[in-house]
Amino acid sequence: MAQSVNFMEHFRDPRAMRLARWGPRVLLVAVVLAVATPLVLQRLVLQRHRLEQQANQWAQEVAAAVDEEARLRSEIARLTAPAKIARGVHANDARWLDLLGELRNRLPAEMWLSRLEVTAAAAGQGQTVRLEGGAASHDAVGRYLQSLCESPWLATPRLVRTGPTVAGANGITFELQAALRVPLPTYNPGVGS
Repeated sequence: MAQSVNFMEHFRDPRAMRLARWGPRVLLVAVVLAVATPLVLQRLVLQRHRLEQQANQWAQEVAAAVDEEARLRSEIARLTAPAKIARGVHANDARWLDLLGELRNRLPAEMWLSRLEVTAAAAGQGQTVRLEGGAASHDAVGRYLQSLCESPWLATPRLVRTGPTVAGANGITFELQAALRVPLPTYNPGVGS
């Protein structure tokens, strides 16, 4: 009797051998992925949530800091506004006082001023000052006009008119006009701008 020997037993199907060798490994990886994926996703979601909370907190802190800065700037502006106005009024009043002092110091004893008017600058021209008053004589008006020609405040002073005083009193009335070399504010002295 003849016996049969199978020499192919050692040579299995290569696919079956690969499946037998890699199957448990693939199954293990699939199980690990099935368990680890939700855990990783949960951790990522929690981390994202924490980062969003931090970003919101920082945004609130920045917004609060910006609001505080705006409030402080507003408070500084509110507190410094009166000081700026006072400095401006003082500087403007000082210029008015300087001009008035100059006009008074050059005024002869036998003259008086009854009106001082500063007109606003016209297009292409500076401010002008107009003086009205009375004097004992034409000579006093001439001396005053000559004295005003030497003033650092006034340019080209000129006599506009002279006339008799009211009710036949002794003396004359006069009107002088000159350009201002140093501009003045066009508001009344002592009033804030």
